[in-house]
Formats: sequence, C-alpha cells, structure tokens
Amino acid sequence: MRWASRHRRFGREIWGYIGPRIESVLEGGTATWDEALLLFLERSGYREETYHTLSYSPLSGDDGRIQGMFCVVTEETDRVIGERRLRFLRSLASTPGRAIVEKDVLAAIESCFGENQKDLPFTLTYLFGEDGKARLACNSGIAAGHPAAPEEIDLETGVSAWPVAELQKSRNLVVVDDLPGRSPTFPSEPGKSLRRGRS
Repeated sequence: MRWASRHRRFGREIWGYIGPRIESVLEGGTATWDEALLLFLERSGYREETYHTLSYSPLSGDDGRIQGMFCVVTEETDRVIGERRLRFLRSLASTPGRAIVEKDVLAAIESCFGENQKDLPFTLTYLFGEDGKARLACNSGIAAGHPAAPEEIDLETGVSAWPVAELQKSRNLVVVDDLPGRSPTFPSEPGKSLRRGRS
C-alpha cells in the first residue's frame, strides 16, 4: 500500500497508534475517529506529550472503490494539559481545608501531588527545623533515601542535590539547572525531559 508506506516515513513514531485506524479505513471503508489521543512526538528535540483529535474518512473513486482517505487533525495539547493542571490546582487549593493537624496536611499534599505525575514526575517537601536541618516531610514519585531525595539536609554545610540552604536564605524562587549533575537518575513521566526545575 503506497500511501501507508509513505505515511510511515513521516509519522514513524506514531504509526503504531494511527496506522491500524488508517488501514481499517482504506480496507474496510468505515470512517472512524480518535478524541484527544495521546501521542509522543519528536518535535522539540525530545519526546513531547501531545494530544490530537483525528477523524478518518474513506474517499471513493468514480468506480465506487476506495481510492484514498481524508484525515482531519486538531491538536488539543494545550486544552487537555490546561484542564488537567486546573483540576490539580483546585484539588491542591482544597487540601488544607480537609486536614486539621500537620500530619494530615502533609498526607493530603503527598496524595494530591502523587495523583499528578504527568506534570510533576516527583515532588519533595521539606520542613525546616530550629536545629539547622531540613527534614523530608512528604514525597511523591520518588522514594525517600534516593540520591535526589535525602531524608535530611544540613543547612549549615549546604551539601545536597538541592540548593535548600540558598532557598532558606533568599526566601525566593530558586531555579535549579544541571539536573544530571545533581543526581545519577531522576524519575520522570514517559515522554518528559527533565532539564531544569524550580525549588
């Protein structure tokens, strides 16, 4: 099938998802569609999470036989990801109201973060103590004790994968670069590229 072979060259990374639909239309003549289909595309130098709505319709020739296919594609990445992040923010905003004591608040935060690993592959929440140390209070997507998730950070020495001491002193946003140099491995959601983060 010449058309299918040509299409495979242009959409090699997604052919496994859309190929069967296209071949079904060309061979069976039945229109079909996908709504907000998750596809990982190589278009920004790394595998990117994208969502597309596609409709596939057969095209018939004068003799009534199927000669081709008409495919309409609408990218919905911004909508799908935007709606997901709004749901997360609403859930996070309502978390403190459901908890009474610190332990319950931390458990609720951990649960909320753990449910959104597409946008937050891993999270670490530290509490600062009066003894000059920050202790891991809750985490998601990464195990406590992992090289990037120390259970305790000495703020005096500042030895850590994270600039926690700098964060405490500045009381401001700290941008973290060079993630590979801070830890041998980081957990990540499939399709994500962890290149920089914020503390």
